Amino acid sequence: MNESVVSALRDFEDRFPILNITVVGGFVKCKVGPDETLYLVPKDLLISRCPKFSRPALESQFCEAQRNTLTLPEEDPKVFELFIHWVHRDVIPPLVALEESEVTEDWAVAEEAKYHGLYYLADRWLINALKNRAIDCIRAYHATTASAIHPSLIEDCFRWTPPTSLLRHYVVESAAFVIKSPGGDAYMERLHEYMEQLQEHNSFTDFLFDLLKKLSNLIDMGSFDDPNLKGPDCDYHEATQGGQCCVVTNDFRGDKRLKGHFHKVFVVDEDLEED
Repeated sequence: MNESVVSALRDFEDRFPILNITVVGGFVKCKVGPDETLYLVPKDLLISRCPKFSRPALESQFCEAQRNTLTLPEEDPKVFELFIHWVHRDVIPPLVALEESEVTEDWAVAEEAKYHGLYYLADRWLINALKNRAIDCIRAYHATTASAIHPSLIEDCFRWTPPTSLLRHYVVESAAFVIKSPGGDAYMERLHEYMEQLQEHNSFTDFLFDLLKKLSNLIDMGSFDDPNLKGPDCDYHEATQGGQCCVVTNDFRGDKRLKGHFHKVFVVDEDLEED
C-alpha cells in the first residue's frame, strides 16, 4: 500500500476513537466522477448507512470483489464529499451564508447546487434521513440570507426529482412566498425571463405550472408561513424510522473537530496499490 494511503488510514484511525466509531470490515475504494477521484470508506459503515449498498449488492458492484473497488463515474466528487461526511458523522456541514460583497452570484449558486445534488443522490439511493439533512441545510441558508432560489436550481430540481418530491414542494412554496412578499414582482419577472431563454417545453415549465397553482390557492388563504422558518411539523421531511421523522438538529458549526478535516482524511490523489 502506498504512503498516501497509509497516511490517510492512520489519520482516520486517530480521529475515529474521538467520535466513538469503530471501523471493522475494511475499506471500500470509491472512484468518483469522470476523473475517478478516490475516497476511502469503511465498508460496514457504508452498508449500514445506504440501502443501495447492502452487502450482496455491494459485493456484486465491485470491479473485482477482492479489491473492494467501487466505481461511480456519474457522481460529482464535491457532492460525494458531503455524502461521505454524513456517512461518518451523521451530520453535514451547513451551507454557509457569506456577505454579498464577498461572493459572486455564480459562486453562491454553485455552493447551493452541491446540497441540491446531495438531495438528488439521497433520493436515488433511498436515504430519507440524508434527504432531510440536505433540505434542512438549504432552508437554513435561505432563512439566513432571505434570498430566493435561483431559477437554474429550480430547473434542476424539477428535472431530477419525481412529482411527489418534498424538495419540489419546498421549492414551489419558497418561490410563492417570495412572490407574495414585498418586492416579489421582480422575482416573478426573473422567473419568466429565465423561461424565455429555455426551450418551449422543459422541467421549468412544470415548475411554473405548480407555482401558478400554488399562487391561485393562496388567494383564499389569510396568511402564508415562510417555508424556511417552519418549526417541527416536518412538512419537508421524509419518514424514516418507524414512519416517524427522526431528524436531529444539524449544527455542525460548533464542532471544531470536524471543520476542514474530512476531505483530508478520505480523499486519495494517487492510485491505490495492492496490499
